[in-house]
Amino acid sequence: MKIPLEIQNLAGAVRPTLLFSLRIPQLRGASRSIRALIDTGSPFSFISDADAKLMQIPQDLLQPITRTFIAGNNMVLCELDKAMQLRMFDENKKIQEIPFQLLVALNDGKVKTQSISILGADFLEKNKLALYYDPAGRIGYLEKV
Repeated sequence: MKIPLEIQNLAGAVRPTLLFSLRIPQLRGASRSIRALIDTGSPFSFISDADAKLMQIPQDLLQPITRTFIAGNNMVLCELDKAMQLRMFDENKKIQEIPFQLLVALNDGKVKTQSISILGADFLEKNKLALYYDPAGRIGYLEKV
């Protein structure tokens, strides 16, 4: 199974991104398309503060677990104790559904740059996905290994 990626200019560089639908069944109406950067250097996968607000995730359901520095911003990574499902199309246009618990990154109120949702090394490892990325050819995909 291969999941095609879009190669986009983000923050001054060409980077692989994935458009997926995030669904949280226990939160009525919490379903939204999210574009995430595939970042093998990130140990965490998370949705940005902006995406969490668009999904109307109540902040009182979020449990802070750690502070970190992301893209010039002090962020608090939080857990949401609700099942999450990521849905995306594979190369045959079939919907692939991947259960995965994303964190939510909340800013400290002093945002310097716009944050983006990230699928990191934990997402790739847990789901046994390999990243193929050719920035010159503007080709990228995730493949089940």
